[in-house]
Amino acid sequence: MLQLEDWYTVNEAARVLTKRSGRTVKGDYMNKLAKLGKIRAHKISERVTLYFKPDVDNYVVEARGAKSGRAKRQQTLEKGKKGQDAS
Repeated sequence: MLQLEDWYTVNEAARVLTKRSGRTVKGDYMNKLAKLGKIRAHKISERVTLYFKPDVDNYVVEARGAKSGRAKRQQTLEKGKKGQDAS
């Protein structure tokens, strides 16, 4: 059985992330996070989705492109290490 106190509505979740990050977070961003598997979501009906509080509370919103930039830097470092190992 679903414990409602463990879940946020889309507006509550967006408000929490906005407050924690200092950036405006909208409901469609919450939907995207859920689709990407970053936070757990439970669809109640066609128009209502709930978001798991611990996932929302622990999610860190970064500047746009920061995560992809970090991933690219990490890949470059790994490629550099492989190239050094081959020499």
